[in-house]
Amino acid sequence: MARRCQVTGLDTIFLSASFPRMILRSMRKHHSFSARSMQTIQLMSSPLTLAEALWVLRRRLGFSIEQILHALRELLASDAMRFEHGDRLEAFLNGGHPTGRDVTDHLMAWSEQDAGCLRRVTVDKLAAKAIASTELLA
Repeated sequence: MARRCQVTGLDTIFLSASFPRMILRSMRKHHSFSARSMQTIQLMSSPLTLAEALWVLRRRLGFSIEQILHALRELLASDAMRFEHGDRLEAFLNGGHPTGRDVTDHLMAWSEQDAGCLRRVTVDKLAAKAIASTELLA
């Protein structure tokens, strides 16, 4: 019988305060998980949590975009971490030179597409240029 993986959701503070290796160390320390039980635990981040964490890391904690995107790529590569829209996010990060702003705009657009929205509207000129389905309201 296959073991079922326990999925644990992350809040913004936990995600923004923890870089890839620190997440697993912190969980072991605070929850006293053994190395064996860590293999059955998976962490999950929603688009809203990730977008907010990116903002906190950049604006409040002063990390550079390069540091943040490097950590995000490491998290995406981890077997212990899952992101909603993870495959699209990974392809997006590997497809060019994204900024933190680009990532959050795309996370929102992907959630809207999955909810059935055919277009999105904004008053943000950069967001309107970044996402094809976005219409700029003047």
